[in-house]
Amino acid sequence: MRCSLKLLTCVVSLIPLLSFSLTLSELESEIKRKLREVYGDKAKLKAITVYARSLPPSRDFHVSLRVSEGNPRGRATLLVNYKGKTLLFTVGLDLLWRCKVLVASEDLLTGERAYPWLFEEKEIYLERCPREVPGDLINHTLLKGLRKGEILRRRHLRRTPLVRSGEEVRVTLRRGNLEITLRGVVLESGFFGDTVRVRVGSRGKILRAVVVGEGSVEIRL
Repeated sequence: MRCSLKLLTCVVSLIPLLSFSLTLSELESEIKRKLREVYGDKAKLKAITVYARSLPPSRDFHVSLRVSEGNPRGRATLLVNYKGKTLLFTVGLDLLWRCKVLVASEDLLTGERAYPWLFEEKEIYLERCPREVPGDLINHTLLKGLRKGEILRRRHLRRTPLVRSGEEVRVTLRRGNLEITLRGVVLESGFFGDTVRVRVGSRGKILRAVVVGEGSVEIRL
């Protein structure tokens, strides 16, 4: 018998399914219980496949798992005691794993800056969890557009400076509650939080400023 809970179908050889005392739902329930014991709610059982032409009509059985965390394929060993003998069967497992992911909160275009507020963190079940994306999203642009609800993956990102050497930037001078904004030219490329040199004023005075946004730096006096 080869069975798949995903398709809810069975191909039975010689012995009808109704003659089995051990049902597929009982076997599935026991595998789910074993998964919860080891992984809690980290894992979900998607489907099972019993590799056997038939199963003996016995309710005296034991299940052990061979599962690696994060792997979508696993195995279970089914031991059935029948007429004084222990019979062994292999069960294939299709698994899902709980993953923390970022999804686009709106449609995003190729080349757009990956601002953190454009994404929402969600927990969903997937066959494999994607690689964790960098924590400094603001320092990256998108290599491909994303539709609303699509998962952001590491391969979608390219590390891109917020300011580039030689470009004109907005310079904010801040002293206490006083704030002055003027234009300047940044003399080196930088990412968020970097300190860069910037030329400001008619005399071209060079000051050091902190990168605070795309095309924007701040000087604290």
